[in-house]
Amino acid sequence: MASQLSFTGFARKNLWRRRLRTLLTLGGIAMAIGAFVGLVGFSRSFEHEWLRHD
Repeated sequence: MASQLSFTGFARKNLWRRRLRTLLTLGGIAMAIGAFVGLVGFSRSFEHEWLRHD
């Protein structure tokens, strides 16, 4: 009889089997978050300086 695998167990099993893909995906997500935070910070600083000199 085949054992039943829950969705979380299925996801965990696939993440563990494909470690390189998992690490690359996590790296891409981290870079996207970092770029977003950096761009938001830059745009806020730019806007603050623009309004200050006006």
